[in-house]
Amino acid sequence: MTFFINASDLSGNSNTSQIYSYYADGILPIIENITFDPSTPTVADVVNITANVTDNQAVSNVLLAYTLDGVWKTQPMSGNGSKYMQAQEFLRPQQSHILHPAYDMAENMNVSKTFSVGIMKPKLNFTPKEWDFGEVEVHDNVNRNFTSKTKVMSTYNDVQTTCNGSQRKGK
Repeated sequence: MTFFINASDLSGNSNTSQIYSYYADGILPIIENITFDPSTPTVADVVNITANVTDNQAVSNVLLAYTLDGVWKTQPMSGNGSKYMQAQEFLRPQQSHILHPAYDMAENMNVSKTFSVGIMKPKLNFTPKEWDFGEVEVHDNVNRNFTSKTKVMSTYNDVQTTCNGSQRKGK
């Protein structure tokens, strides 16, 4: 609904206000079909989060709310029509909670259910499983020889180290 105010006094002076808009709406936005891609993200992934948000009038704003180290963060989602999307990175392994507050033009707010998403460490697969790194100089008096089958040969000068769970002191 749009309206304006026109005022006149007995002397014939009149003034008209600017035009205002008012949304007479008591219906909340509807949030549905929330998806995460990939569905099991790792810290190496950018997670594409989408939601369909509709309203009987018009949607004015959709947010992505998520926890990072137990603290809630929010940012606007981009979209047009009813499809809203946000690409989000979660830079460390954690259990993150995600929800979507959505607002319509009358400032009615609805919040989606909360989703719990585990952000995992990526699995690393190495091929080949055996390497020969040759000799790698660490500093002036410590040299390490890396050979295949994860054997580590080290030459130490007055350096204490732990190798395969046992502690030893170098020469």
